[in-house]
Amino acid sequence: MESNIEILMSSYEELAEENLNLALEKMIHLYFSNDDLSHEISDSIELWVYEKGNIETLEIIKNLNNKHNRLLEIAKEGLNKG
Repeated sequence: MESNIEILMSSYEELAEENLNLALEKMIHLYFSNDDLSHEISDSIELWVYEKGNIETLEIIKNLNNKHNRLLEIAKEGLNKG
């Protein structure tokens, strides 16, 4: 049985097909607002940010001014991947 977080994440992944930036923004907020995310969910968000992130994604992360520098570094690496 899927947890509420897994269901929420699945809905964000579906949203990404229609509105990628909004889906990424929601994923980022989920990432920062839940200290008890499973590794599977946090890894999934990090992969989405790395593979699909853009300048807007980077700005969202910067503007949150959060202590979680890992996602910011992942976003930067994704933008510089090629």
